[in-house]
Amino acid sequence: MKTPQTIHQNWGLPMNRIARKESKSQAKSAAQKARRREYVVKKALKKGNAFAAWAFGEPPSNDKRWRKRYDGTWQSLLDRSHRPLTPHPNQHTPEEETLIRKAFKEKFFRWGWPGVYDELVDNQCYTRGYWGMRKAAARMELTGEEAPKKPARKHDRRFPELKKPGEKSSGQTALNMI
Repeated sequence: MKTPQTIHQNWGLPMNRIARKESKSQAKSAAQKARRREYVVKKALKKGNAFAAWAFGEPPSNDKRWRKRYDGTWQSLLDRSHRPLTPHPNQHTPEEETLIRKAFKEKFFRWGWPGVYDELVDNQCYTRGYWGMRKAAARMELTGEEAPKKPARKHDRRFPELKKPGEKSSGQTALNMI
């Protein structure tokens, strides 16, 4: 014999349907997410935003945003890119990037980053800060790794190693003969 399900007071649904949202830990494809969103939107259009939010365990703000995007197809509810369509208004201009490249070629290997910045500020009318110039140079992959590196010097040992315990090296035998 089945036990009677209790009915929720506000919506008239069985309690086992309350917040039947799938766990976030399960991996879903983008199409599955979009189809579920479509189902939430259709329910919100029929019974209201608050009911859909309650029934599916989604925040009402998500339902509202999905309803604005919905055009009748589940493809309209696919995740979109978060990348901006336009560059940042404070981003370095191409002219400033050419100035940084030119100053880097002229000054970096002798004076380092402070020399590059001084060249830009004094001679090129560069108005931005030091760390902004460094960040732009890193984005342009100007890291200074092209500098030729000298091979490490191999120092002779000051005292040669002894072969056996008690054995004297050639330098010590000359002193002992005196």
